[in-house]
Amino acid sequence: MSEVVLVAIIAGVFGTLGGGGIGLYLLKRKDIIIDLCKRVDRLAEGLQIGLENDIVIFEALRKKDINGNSVEQERKMHAYFAKFTTDSYKVKKR
Repeated sequence: MSEVVLVAIIAGVFGTLGGGGIGLYLLKRKDIIIDLCKRVDRLAEGLQIGLENDIVIFEALRKKDINGNSVEQERKMHAYFAKFTTDSYKVKKR
């Protein structure tokens, strides 16, 4: 779904719920919604990595063996945290 369509849908929902002023404000400041969606995507990616970690850990415990999956999962976690740490130091354009 395009960012413009997403902004229109969210603003429309606020408008129909009696928050017409909020809906208009969000239409004017679509960058807020886009930023919020990106943050939710980050959280979802982190949760996915966490679930994958559980699978790898329980498999290693069952087999009593640390395998290549553990090493690969560690790389994924490092890349995830490094990417968002770097992003948080970037100057945001408004």
